[in-house]
Amino acid sequence: MVGQGYQSELGAVVSHWKRPRMIHPSLWDSERIAKLSDLEFKLYIWFITQADDDGRGDWFLSRIAGSMEPINPRSLKIYAAAAKALNDSGLIHIYSINGKNYYEVVKWKCFQYIRKDRYTPTTYPPPPCGIPGGVPGGLPGGSTNDNYNLIQEEEPVARGATCEVELPLSIQKSKEIHQREYQQWVAKLKGEVGDDALVDYFLTTMNDGINDTYAEVGGKFTEHRKGRFATRMLKYKGEPTMFAIEVFCDRHRGKKDERYICGIAKSKALLTEKELDADIDRHRAYMKDSGLFYEATHA
Repeated sequence: MVGQGYQSELGAVVSHWKRPRMIHPSLWDSERIAKLSDLEFKLYIWFITQADDDGRGDWFLSRIAGSMEPINPRSLKIYAAAAKALNDSGLIHIYSINGKNYYEVVKWKCFQYIRKDRYTPTTYPPPPCGIPGGVPGGLPGGSTNDNYNLIQEEEPVARGATCEVELPLSIQKSKEIHQREYQQWVAKLKGEVGDDALVDYFLTTMNDGINDTYAEVGGKFTEHRKGRFATRMLKYKGEPTMFAIEVFCDRHRGKKDERYICGIAKSKALLTEKELDADIDRHRAYMKDSGLFYEATHA
């Protein structure tokens, strides 16, 4: 029967379904998270959603791989390398006790709230405090984790309580990183276009249009979004980038966000120089004595 529990060896009724887990907002400001590959990030989320109420679980590489991608699983070496990266970055601990392998999500109790009447204590042993060891379960080359001495048994954190935890990256530091990413893209764009005033006018109008879009839903074009956007746009040359911004501002300002500009730039980057010039001419002929380019060159 769906939802029906089973009797465990300890005599407790255990649900077939995993409890929902929380993804803390600070995750998106973490430098360590930002450096993860898509597979490493996916694996990290898998660890969070599959862990018990104390953030621990069994470490079986083949089972993890089959659970994550049951239809088209990748080589076990690829999953092993991703797990090793998470372990080395200090996001999880993978360890061995008496020949059995386990994992633990770091700082679990600081980012997960579990009601006392629903809390089930873990049956897994904690990582050995102060004893770094090789990563078991098939991780290539072995690994050590210098953060074992930070693992301590903690009391469950009550709702509303403050958990003293050093976040991987401060909000201010995160903003500085994303601002630098955006500035690097702007510098590249100006170098390729050769007209700083034109680029500045385009970007100012673009930012205003994107902010108008987010304002409609109570949001804003944050430094984080700017940095991500700039990172994606770095792969495109100046002319298709400027044309993408022009199309956005002329036709979709206040309606679409920065992701739409990325899509236009991607499609225009595939055109030949002649095809791109023809597209630009058609667009400006349609706009006649209006539009972003006309405003910028007749201001």
